[in-house]
Amino acid sequence: MSVLAKRFGPHRALPLWCLGWSVAVVGQGFVQTGPQLVAARFVVGLFEAGYIPGVVFFLSRWYRARELAVRYAVLWQMNAVAQILSGALAVGLLDLRGLHGHSGWRYLWWIEGAITAAIAFIALLLLPRGPAFTRFLSERETAIAVTRVIRDDPSKVDESYSRKISLDDARQTFSNPRLYLHCAIGFAGGLCLYPFATYQVLMIKSVGGFSRGYTANAAAIPGYVAAIILAVAIAYSSDRTSERGLHVAFGCVWTAAGMLWIALPPASASPYVRYAGVLFTQAGIGTTIAPLNAAWLSTSIPSNQRPLALAALLVSINSTGFFQARVIAQRRV
Repeated sequence: MSVLAKRFGPHRALPLWCLGWSVAVVGQGFVQTGPQLVAARFVVGLFEAGYIPGVVFFLSRWYRARELAVRYAVLWQMNAVAQILSGALAVGLLDLRGLHGHSGWRYLWWIEGAITAAIAFIALLLLPRGPAFTRFLSERETAIAVTRVIRDDPSKVDESYSRKISLDDARQTFSNPRLYLHCAIGFAGGLCLYPFATYQVLMIKSVGGFSRGYTANAAAIPGYVAAIILAVAIAYSSDRTSERGLHVAFGCVWTAAGMLWIALPPASASPYVRYAGVLFTQAGIGTTIAPLNAAWLSTSIPSNQRPLALAALLVSINSTGFFQARVIAQRRV
């Protein structure tokens, strides 16, 4: 997917992926059997796979190296915003169960897919190819936008979306030892992130006082808000100081401290101490492993290696979901 974004341009690929995703999601609302659901989920995952690397690559064409961390942080924290909004949306849409003889979850997929499709059509019409092809900037503003990016990274002057990724580009990318260090950081962070995201609400319910699912979901909202604030603040500091490694390490230490907070309190500890530990972990667990790591990777390798390298980083993070699924399956057995 990242290769396609580089070949045809993310200004075309990203809206088309969103449109394909929306069609697959709407299709989920019509499934009748387990195999049909698995096939629909496979297609959804296929379109999701290239979206984040494509957006990250697209943003790198617009901003200088020391401006990327904040943009990437905002991009990733849209997941937290989506979690806040989707919970309330799901409650309302699931109440449509029985309307015209359909289950509530079918309406959830249909409406969410339709909203995404509408946004995809708008993006296909309005998303510019790059800073040199905008319709909302004046000629002087366009010249400034292009010049500032090229002065920051001269390799972008000869870079075009139509240029194919060659085998030599792939060889250089996967022979670069920096890539594997970044992927190792992403993999280690994903090992913490995915299980926590899966069991977060259950952990909140287990501390007491949050027995109902809706209440536990609402109790997670402060953690999402704190995560948004902390991620943007760390990214802003990283951009202002032009330093990445220590900021990434800060996020890793925060995550480790939060995990220990959850795991080590004695049985006599107050439920609110345990709840505070969940919120503390939630605030910091995703602040640096993806956005800052991606910004760091984008500035530490040549331009021709970035599409494949960013895709590899996202794969290293997302691949930890396989280990999570394996553990869950074993526990159910």
